[in-house]
Amino acid sequence: MFLLQPVLASPPGPPPRVRRSSVLFDYEEPLPAFAERCHAAWEEYRNEAVYVGPRCLVVCDLPTVAFWRAVYAQYGAWAYEARHHIGRRALDSPRQWYDPQNPGAGRSHLKDHREACLTGRIYLRGRPVPYHAWPTRSEVGYRPRRPRKKNRRPALTT
Repeated sequence: MFLLQPVLASPPGPPPRVRRSSVLFDYEEPLPAFAERCHAAWEEYRNEAVYVGPRCLVVCDLPTVAFWRAVYAQYGAWAYEARHHIGRRALDSPRQWYDPQNPGAGRSHLKDHREACLTGRIYLRGRPVPYHAWPTRSEVGYRPRRPRKKNRRPALTT
């Protein structure tokens, strides 16, 4: 059963701590490793907010604004890196997300494969939250860091 609208919690008192950890991404077979990490996170953090990304894990007691900002930061960092390793065409077109070992797979398998390689999966209190139900970046006040542009002024010659 999916939650239709995730709750942005604002607890009284000090905000709960957001914990992050990194894992290696398996480029050869991402789906089995991702499914195993999702199951382990679901078992261990059943009453918390958990984001299982392609190469990270973000955990918080409640789905606070800080949790969602951390999720979007990890998602953005991975999307930037994945463009270079997986390719932009594969990231932009859902038809490109197929499993070579199961070419006749249905849509649910393709969705799982896309989650394993790009979006990740969120569990709130043990229930999965679909990507379309995540709060928007503007709702949580997330603004990605932009890389600084190099000074393009020509060097002075003497």
